[in-house]
Amino acid sequence: MKRIYRALKTGLATLLLRRGGRLIDLEWYREQNLQNSYCQRFALVHALLFSHRATARSHPLFCPEYFVEQCEKAGLAAPKNPLKTYLRDRCYWHVDTHPLFDTHFYTNQISPPLEMPPLLHFLDEGHLQFDPHPLFQRTWYLISYPGLKKMQRHCALLHYLKIGYRAAASTHPLFHAFYYAEQAGILLKDGTSNQDLLLHYVTSSSFDISCHPLFSPQYFFRQVPTNSKTRPYNTIIKEYLLKPENWALSTHILFDSQYYLAQNSGKVTDKSPLAEYIEYNFRYRNPHPLFNTQWYLGRNRDLERLKGQGCVPLVHFVMNGYKMGESPHALFALQWYRHTYMQGRLDNVNPLIEFLTAGEGKGNRPNPLYPANWKTLLQEKYQCSTLEEYARNNPTGLPSRRNRISDIFATKYLNSDINIQDIKNYIILFTPRSGSSWLTELISDRKTLGRPSEWFNPDLMQSAMNGFYRKSENIYEYCSALQDRHKSAEGFFGAELTAKHLSLLIELVNINAVFNNPIYILQLRQNIISQAVSLFLATETGFFHASNTINSNNTVEYNGLKIQNWAKKLLQQEKFLCQFLNRQETPYLISWYEDLQKSPEEVVDRIAEYITGTRIAERSGKPHVNAKVGSGVNLTFEARFREEQPSLVAEIEAARPFLHSIDAGKPD
Repeated sequence: MKRIYRALKTGLATLLLRRGGRLIDLEWYREQNLQNSYCQRFALVHALLFSHRATARSHPLFCPEYFVEQCEKAGLAAPKNPLKTYLRDRCYWHVDTHPLFDTHFYTNQISPPLEMPPLLHFLDEGHLQFDPHPLFQRTWYLISYPGLKKMQRHCALLHYLKIGYRAAASTHPLFHAFYYAEQAGILLKDGTSNQDLLLHYVTSSSFDISCHPLFSPQYFFRQVPTNSKTRPYNTIIKEYLLKPENWALSTHILFDSQYYLAQNSGKVTDKSPLAEYIEYNFRYRNPHPLFNTQWYLGRNRDLERLKGQGCVPLVHFVMNGYKMGESPHALFALQWYRHTYMQGRLDNVNPLIEFLTAGEGKGNRPNPLYPANWKTLLQEKYQCSTLEEYARNNPTGLPSRRNRISDIFATKYLNSDINIQDIKNYIILFTPRSGSSWLTELISDRKTLGRPSEWFNPDLMQSAMNGFYRKSENIYEYCSALQDRHKSAEGFFGAELTAKHLSLLIELVNINAVFNNPIYILQLRQNIISQAVSLFLATETGFFHASNTINSNNTVEYNGLKIQNWAKKLLQQEKFLCQFLNRQETPYLISWYEDLQKSPEEVVDRIAEYITGTRIAERSGKPHVNAKVGSGVNLTFEARFREEQPSLVAEIEAARPFLHSIDAGKPD
């Protein structure tokens, strides 16, 4: 009986192949007929008998309803048996079988004309050489799934339709899946999607949603005489990607195509300038006169560890960099401009774009080095009416030592005259959500040790300088003024520094020289997973301290991927602090958040004694508003993360450099 069944199965398979079996994916077919128990048990027989029906989905790339709809648009009779008609009638070969298989685009890449249905050719061998759709590029997709390179017979598009779409994978240099999801209001849970984002974009009827942060349909429309009601999908495909005569047009206010094409470094291809820049030349060419790639890469070294869209400097700047206060060019001090002309607000308005579209016309200065009449001087001396024109015609050399901190000041990049004062300094190095605000409030109450604060947070430095008796012209004068203004009556001065702000400061000054060999206190948290959860909740809700009640009712859903990213960032910061302290070759004191919770006054006693050499008797009995906030949500999220990621938790905890250090001295 088994022999007869195997023979029957072989015969049916042979018949199925003759009827176009390459367009019947049995695994897919089962998924489309989950409620049919007969299909689940005998998928091959069921497909042979019923796959000809007009609604039967036998293959991911053959959608009968879509095929019939396209037939009617092409003026062909709607077939009763879509699959059979497509395979046997040559008149139907030019009809699209799926929104992501563009027959016209595919066949235009092939010469001579095909003698078989295009979809069959693509599935046989064409998928290794030719792209199926203008927004699906196999080589780009393989960046997300490099393992597919070794699986030569595996079709990348089929992989995307079955697996890749769930990870919100990018399918083309000009399709940024995460950006599109945000624009379309599609929720990604833990970085995964329940919808095919590319398919959603291709079939969307929206007129104002872009698929990439560097392609603005509205900006492109101003240069192309086209119908303003044209869908962005048609604009990016028909008016840009497939129309070389429009490649000289800019796609975004910060991507100047002609400026980009005038440069000859990097790789020259037959692709559109924007696609070429994102895929090959983002490290070698500047996309805009006021965006210097090497300048930006030097200030954002983390980009080197990313891949795909995430490592492209201009993409990073447009999506996140400007919010972080990173300047795109030596001529434009973004953080200073935001504080001076935009009231320091951290909203969705990019300061550089605001300057180019409105601020420059009002006479706003691009950086504190320029006088009020800078536009007149620019015209008289260089015959340039805008800063962009000046940067285009007069490329400036980049100072080697400038960053967000030095951008605050108005004179020369650096002036190394150091006025060392007889002040006893201490620096508290900390990681976020480790109790640093609580600790500094307790220390400030003692008065003897002064009032330590984040004096080198670029977002707060302007406010600090407002309290100075005289203007600080450079970082050294700022350090001197800080110590003079905020030292205690007993001569103690303290400052807080995160790993990020420490990295910026050590690029500019010798900390031991400027602060007269300070004493170092390290504020950390033993439970790094709890810390990562706390940081995730704080950044998602905006509720950091008990003193902040504005956002206290905000709620947030669990996101394991974001918690994992925060845990890894905290580990990186601890490692950086460890490297810095090792280079100082001086003892330091470690203070743990958990000890601060149990006995805050005893922790401050120990720190005060370490700094001063004597025990300070004074204590404050008042409540502290900066005590960290937490709830059952923190514990629930932590328990869930530890349960889901036990190996990752163990790996992170094993890699921590300070975890087993209890008191002053070197880390293990």
